[in-house]
Amino acid sequence: MTGAHVTLHFGLGMLLAMFITASRLRSDWTTEAHRSRSLGRWLLIAYLGGIYAAAPNLMYGIGVPESICNGWWMNIFLLHPLIDGVKPGGMLIGQFLLATAYLFQYVVALSALKNTPQDSP
Repeated sequence: MTGAHVTLHFGLGMLLAMFITASRLRSDWTTEAHRSRSLGRWLLIAYLGGIYAAAPNLMYGIGVPESICNGWWMNIFLLHPLIDGVKPGGMLIGQFLLATAYLFQYVVALSALKNTPQDSP
């Protein structure tokens, strides 16, 4: 297991979690005046999704044998071994996925700032 795999899986997990929870974020923004709470929750879920997807790499990093970390049962972590078998490496794809996730988060945060009602003095 290499660092490239961690980047690939973390990026996939983040994007998947962001897109799954994006509809909830949008519905919260149309009904709530305070967008920061829903934005913070959305970002937290995105990062937790990335950590969840990269869990077999993290377990390998703390000393769990590779035979356990690459077993078929690790497919519960967003198809981790299946993706490793299809796409060895993944450094550039992983960096692209992470950059896409960060860019999407940045655009959403700027949109939240732009659309937040300002207090009049």
